[in-house]
Amino acid sequence: MLDPTVLRAAQQIYRAYYEVYPERTHQAFGIVIDRHTHRGQPTFSDNPILLPQECFVFSSQLEAEK
Repeated sequence: MLDPTVLRAAQQIYRAYYEVYPERTHQAFGIVIDRHTHRGQPTFSDNPILLPQECFVFSSQLEAEK
């Protein structure tokens, strides 16, 4: 189960990325986000390597929760 605060932060990062780079042809698979600091970035790999404090939020989760 994903913490709602982490999910909201990941959604903000996801939306901000696509506002800044609307011409990108490759869609991100999701957001890698730190559970404690809520800092994250989009990833274009479907199997990212995560640090212990990080989690991966799939783009389908980000779009479904809008």
